[in-house]
Amino acid sequence: MNSDNAVVGQQIRYFRNEYDNGKGISRPALAKALRVQPITVSRWEAATCRPTGEELEAIAVFFRASYLDFYRDPKTFKRDQTLKTLLAVASDLNQADLEDLRSYAESKRNRSAGTRPAGKHRRS
Repeated sequence: MNSDNAVVGQQIRYFRNEYDNGKGISRPALAKALRVQPITVSRWEAATCRPTGEELEAIAVFFRASYLDFYRDPKTFKRDQTLKTLLAVASDLNQADLEDLRSYAESKRNRSAGTRPAGKHRRS
């Protein structure tokens, strides 16, 4: 199994499962939309074969994604998608709410790192 095939297959599965706001699309339905056999979609996802350039372009168009999204590491891709969604939602907030969100995010980061903001000490 080629590692590029594995990444492409994982990304196809990710997009298929996330389709329509997380409702997903079945392999047979995706295959029908792409005019391929359902077993072909299974083989792409299992990384036993990789879509041709033309097929990958059709997949990207179907999912409204970039061709390159199918070659990105799935672990960082999902995190990047979450950050994009967060930014899109935050763009509608007023300045005070943005400050609250920033403060909350910094607080969460500090707690994760085991640090506290200056002047904040735990009582013994």
